[in-house]
Amino acid sequence: MGQKSALSDSQRALLAEITKGGLAAFENAERLFVEASILLKAKAYSRSLFLHQISMEELAKVERLGGLASGLLMGIEVDLSKATKGLTQHKAKNHLNAYMLPQSEAEQAAVERGDVEASLKAFSATQTAFHQKSNDAKNAALYVDFDGKTFVSPVERINAGMVAEIAKQNAEFLGLMAPKRDMLVKWNEDPDAVIPLVKTLKDATLRLRREYKDDPSKAMELLMEELFKTVS
Repeated sequence: MGQKSALSDSQRALLAEITKGGLAAFENAERLFVEASILLKAKAYSRSLFLHQISMEELAKVERLGGLASGLLMGIEVDLSKATKGLTQHKAKNHLNAYMLPQSEAEQAAVERGDVEASLKAFSATQTAFHQKSNDAKNAALYVDFDGKTFVSPVERINAGMVAEIAKQNAEFLGLMAPKRDMLVKWNEDPDAVIPLVKTLKDATLRLRREYKDDPSKAMELLMEELFKTVS
């Protein structure tokens, strides 16, 4: 593997803070899930849906912080204040979470015919639609609105089926994000040991982009396999 490179004290402190944030965000997401489940049992559907949505938005922070940690270990300068500024925006968090969604039919078709531009355009449309649906449901769960003809309240707009759908999605997102939380913990425990692996990952990223330039989904799948080798 070659000689290890070491993080400076300030970089170690930064990685520790990133890890702290990732763990706190994941723990908060789990608690929100539990509280949303309690509200569902009480048939408080609108508030349950709202907490599930906020829970998923917390998970987007774990994704972003994991990316910052890997960048730091690759030798990239990280300004935590600037890098996390977008995480106050619902749109940014929903766009990050869209990466955990299954491919749309349009994206799958574009990938199969090797049309990278069309696949990226299709995914962008998925991000936009996911954010719109998530934001509309969240607002409907909180506010009394005028729909053009009459006033409607959250209890009229949110039902048990809608909550069941978002609860299932939230559970899936928690499951997908748990390994990334564990990865942050592992990296923080012994960052110097991980640096060579992460630098290898960086090389693998560049290689996969070249080799699978017409199949970005396959490149991402292989990249994630390489990524999780750092915690095995």
